[in-house]
Amino acid sequence: MKILHIIDHMGLGGAQQLLRDILPELEKNVECEIRLLVLRNDINEKYPDISHVLNARSSFCSPFVFFKVLRYIRFQKIDILHLHLQRSVFVGLLASLSTSVKIVVHIHRDIEHELFYFRFILLLFRKKVSYFIVGSMKMVEQAVRVLKIDKMKVILIYSFINIKKFDRNHFNSTLLRIKNGFSQTDFIIGYFGRLTRQKQPWHVVNIAKLLSKKSDKFKFIIVGKGLFRNRLKNTIKKYKLQKSVHLLGYREDVPELMSIIDIGIFTSFYEGFPVSAIEMMAMEKPIIAFHIPAFEEIIEDGVNGYMINMGDIKGFSNKLSDICNDKNRLKKLGERAVEKIKPFDIQIAYIKYIDLYKKLG
Repeated sequence: MKILHIIDHMGLGGAQQLLRDILPELEKNVECEIRLLVLRNDINEKYPDISHVLNARSSFCSPFVFFKVLRYIRFQKIDILHLHLQRSVFVGLLASLSTSVKIVVHIHRDIEHELFYFRFILLLFRKKVSYFIVGSMKMVEQAVRVLKIDKMKVILIYSFINIKKFDRNHFNSTLLRIKNGFSQTDFIIGYFGRLTRQKQPWHVVNIAKLLSKKSDKFKFIIVGKGLFRNRLKNTIKKYKLQKSVHLLGYREDVPELMSIIDIGIFTSFYEGFPVSAIEMMAMEKPIIAFHIPAFEEIIEDGVNGYMINMGDIKGFSNKLSDICNDKNRLKKLGERAVEKIKPFDIQIAYIKYIDLYKKLG
């Protein structure tokens, strides 16, 4: 059985990291031949360690990519197309009209916040799709309601991580703090994510501004890239926060950086399922986030983290200040965070993928 995963690019993003983690595991299964087709290049591209990877090297709007994909499906006799992200779904669904290939569509983000044309395409082709994969219970309900499909066609596979990679015992946080210019007395708050409108990263700087008035021990690291980087840089300079807010950009050493923080924060107004949140929780780092559905399945308010009313910057900063002054509570929150993320291990996801492919085989 030949399974072709198609994705827009292999740069930064949760969907890309998912493929980097799961495809090498799936390739070990003797019943499946796993392949990956990437539609275009990205500056921070990193491929999964598997035998068959092809880059179509097309421009973003090139119509010729469809013919490349169709030719590859036919020539390689692909049995299943597993599609990730908008452009890949569009190209794959078009290609399916001329072939007998079976289709799996992986929805990585909150479908109600997807572009209208993408939702329309999914509605139009929903009968052609064998299964839709989603990453949370909330997304199951959304898929059934928005796409008007039977619940039996929606497969819940939680977004996952390789928990072994995010074991805090593998890292010397003391030395890593020194290496990155921090002291043991600093209270380090970590933001890991794209710098986009969806993520509202400017709130991180606003929170830092409020906390800077209370103490100089609050330090922020912002890891990620995006269109709002320059805006953040200018705001940090405007508020004179250069010593407390550090824009680190794209980094390869994410687990190491997560090991040095005390707590992780999220300021998004919507998410599909935040992979970086379960990565931090695996490192025994509690999470504080604005209250959105994506976090309801992983954060138990006051047990392993906190959820703050959307836009309540003062409440957000006060909660961080309270936790900073209560090391015992911080420790307990972290310990409970680790317990919560056990269902999100890659090995559980692997079994569900194999079962799905067997259904289609």
